[in-house]
Amino acid sequence: MRRVLVLALCGLALFGSMVARAVAGTVEGTVLPLSAAQEVEVCLAEAPPELCVAPKADGSYVFPGFKEPGSVKFEFVPTYRSRLLTQFYDHKGNLAEADFVSVGEGTVKGIDADLIEGGVITGTVTAASTGNPLSEVEVCAVSAVPPPLKSCDETGAGGGYELHSLPTGFYRVGFHGRGASAGYAPWYYDDKLTLAQATPISVTAGATTTIDPALVQGAQVTGVVTAAASGAALEGISVCLFMSGAAAADRCTESGPGGGYSFEGLTEGLYQVGFALGGTEIGGGAGSGVDGYLPQFYDRVGTRAEAQTLLVSGSQIVTGIDAALAVPVVGAPISPLPPASSIAAPPPTVSEPVKQKPRRCKKGSVKKKVKGTEKCVKVKPKKQTRPKHKKTKHKKKAASPG
Repeated sequence: MRRVLVLALCGLALFGSMVARAVAGTVEGTVLPLSAAQEVEVCLAEAPPELCVAPKADGSYVFPGFKEPGSVKFEFVPTYRSRLLTQFYDHKGNLAEADFVSVGEGTVKGIDADLIEGGVITGTVTAASTGNPLSEVEVCAVSAVPPPLKSCDETGAGGGYELHSLPTGFYRVGFHGRGASAGYAPWYYDDKLTLAQATPISVTAGATTTIDPALVQGAQVTGVVTAAASGAALEGISVCLFMSGAAAADRCTESGPGGGYSFEGLTEGLYQVGFALGGTEIGGGAGSGVDGYLPQFYDRVGTRAEAQTLLVSGSQIVTGIDAALAVPVVGAPISPLPPASSIAAPPPTVSEPVKQKPRRCKKGSVKKKVKGTEKCVKVKPKKQTRPKHKKTKHKKKAASPG
């Protein structure tokens, strides 16, 4: 009972604190244009989303809850469909330039915003060979200078696209075929091979820039993934395509029913293909593989450094880029060494012979070779002997006393 009472008192104190906070200092202002005022949220900059309020139909808002004096920055965040740009007080385009607002007890008025529409990039994507519009082409604009900003859209049945709500600045634009247009090669403004090489275009808030690219059919690389042991087709195996010299994979897919896979819409260049690769290998390093099989690169080698490079161009179709995957040996290390018997021994080290001084034996000892080594061995005095071919009658004669 006592614990319940304590909790109740604590809850009452917390509620009282919240009420006190609610009636503390406030900030008031107006958001324009009125036609889109209710598409905007007024927030404390760099604060959680719950610390936001929505203006009324007349554009006015009240931001309550400042119990203690302090300096804050306000952010006016519109929805994407409003086509308006985010703004910071006082009419600034970014947080670093925003003005501080001093708040505390009482009301601070006049913290207003007048939002403007962003820049627009629009156009129609067609096929270079026929002039027909292309649907399902992904169009992306990426800011050429910090802070990073990316905006994307997809073409509809008529090939049209529109990227709006873009702040004034320079952007690189790229077009990538997807779905029905997957066979078309990517295109980067203005006829460049990669997004990093794309020519930046200038975009101004409130103005429209038009780009109408004509895409060409790209090259294609296909193959089949099977199990090395059985030859059975493998479905669901990750397959990745690398541009020669690039650290990370350009794109990845999975083998389908029957083990087949395909990369379409390739620009002219040099490529390598890898199978059953883990995250590290997709980034360009080595790893243990995924999908239950050891990693492999075309043509049936274990590392990308050994992989064969494919030259593709135009609308060429390169077939037969296959893989036969092996399973890891249970208990074996990720990079097993060959059996000891197959490891070649290092060549012997050959050194210059060392000249040794002749061994001298003490009196009563003679030099003898014992297991190939000369040693001094004590011997008893012997009768003189002669070579066997020189037999004489004095052979057995005892030596005369000294």
